[in-house]
Amino acid sequence: MDTELRNNKRPRTDKSNDNENLNEPKRAKREMPALEVLNYLDDSAKEGMLYSAINKKDLEMVMFLVENSQVNFDTVSSKKYVIEHELMSPSGEFFAPVLASIIANSYDLTEYFLTKKFQTVFTNPENGQLFSAMLAVCFVGNIKIAQLVIDYDQKALLPISDLPLPIILAAEFNRYHVIEVLQKNGVDVNALCPKSKQTALHMAAQAGACDAVKMLIKLGANIDALDKENYTPLSLAVKYKKFEVIKELLNNEANIFITSTHYNTNAVQKALQHPSHCAVNLLQLLALENNFGKNRIKMAVAEGNFDITVIPQDVMNELELNRSEILKGEAMLYLHGKLLTDQGTKAVATAILEGIICQGLDLQQSTEDQEKALKQ
Repeated sequence: MDTELRNNKRPRTDKSNDNENLNEPKRAKREMPALEVLNYLDDSAKEGMLYSAINKKDLEMVMFLVENSQVNFDTVSSKKYVIEHELMSPSGEFFAPVLASIIANSYDLTEYFLTKKFQTVFTNPENGQLFSAMLAVCFVGNIKIAQLVIDYDQKALLPISDLPLPIILAAEFNRYHVIEVLQKNGVDVNALCPKSKQTALHMAAQAGACDAVKMLIKLGANIDALDKENYTPLSLAVKYKKFEVIKELLNNEANIFITSTHYNTNAVQKALQHPSHCAVNLLQLLALENNFGKNRIKMAVAEGNFDITVIPQDVMNELELNRSEILKGEAMLYLHGKLLTDQGTKAVATAILEGIICQGLDLQQSTEDQEKALKQ
């Protein structure tokens, strides 16, 4: 004891320190500076730390790891990580730093990686499919990040292989503000998907993305654009029973009688083929809320291009078709080869006798068929 006092040392009573003396590596690791700790971690552990920091939107930690880890993080990870976002399920996904930052909805992280020239087009190591930063933005819907990616990546808006166009993906997810940003940066709102020939309005209509539909119409989208099967946005909205979109399109005077070459039907006929709440609502909407649609139906009836025999009676009443209009409609259906029944032949005869249609009218039916109708 005297020797220790003379050497200005006090007796040690801290047993935890004694325990650490028995385990030098543990004490050394605890006392190491952060930079030295990184040297003890393999590349996989460093990558895990990076994506954890991105998920927490910890820019300081991300910068520290990128600048001190001596690891090339500018690749698509071979592991799946979870980046939390309101639109994503918690299951793991393949990520690259720019993609993960966008999904995390972090402007600062995205800007940091873009300034470091990190890649913006990625290949999924599991299936070889491509994805891009711009498509991720259209999924997330952050307009500030959208403009950021466009500013830093000159190729962000260019078509990439078989990937969907950014504006079409934004339309599908109802990211109408992103659609506006894309249009202001020179994107054509009527740009066609290479395979389906669909526009953003087609995609928004079938997805039920009503806000995107409104924005696209406002920006000048062709409301009656045809895809490769001659479907219009309205036809697709009817097919997928997106009633609010149907209403919006009709209010903007979408053509209800453009026929699909694939199914040889138009929007109204498509609705009538599948009796449903949507079909009835469509017809009632045309009759009650939209004079344009109502008048188009009347015109189509008069020309024999609309089968009034399948319209529910309550909707017929709302269309306010009088006896002569109904009779002419049935007669024209017959003479166009669409109502070859007793009802059709009687309608032709009655319509001619009453002077509603002219016997000498140039119609698709032969003279023999017309004579047969007259005899009946």
